[in-house]
Amino acid sequence: MSQKMQALEKQNAEWQSENVKLFQDNRNLSRALQLQDEQSKHTIVSLEKKIQELLNEKALLTKHNEASQQGVPSIAYQQLLAEYRRLYTYYSAARLEIKQLREYIDHITGSQHFHQTHSPVNSIAGQSSISSPSSYYIETRVANEPAQQHPGHVPASPTQPIIVGEFQIYYYP
Repeated sequence: MSQKMQALEKQNAEWQSENVKLFQDNRNLSRALQLQDEQSKHTIVSLEKKIQELLNEKALLTKHNEASQQGVPSIAYQQLLAEYRRLYTYYSAARLEIKQLREYIDHITGSQHFHQTHSPVNSIAGQSSISSPSSYYIETRVANEPAQQHPGHVPASPTQPIIVGEFQIYYYP
């Protein structure tokens, strides 16, 4: 019986060793499954957030699409329109200033020549804007930029310039 007992004790020791290994394997497997479960939950939360973002974007695009089909201008168009209106206001102010400068020049010189030959209306209507050499030379200067000359020639001896805003106007008798 002692041999049987020794065999049983040996078998018992082997099973205990195997149980310890199985327990460690089960514990490692359990940890791996918990980690995978946490990663899956994180992935699911991430995907749910992405789905919500995409649904919000779809709703916004659908709203813009419906608005564009109904003729309601988009935000970008409204911004462009506002910029156009601002630039048109500046353009109108510049045209008014040009008109006032022409009237001032006409008043000083008693001449209508400059106004008649350089009217933007004449240029737009397809008429020649320079029918004869002008006795006026306008120099515009923007801060720290070289002068630009109009209408394209520089007469020989100017009078003192008339300075109005950014413009220096020379009269050549």
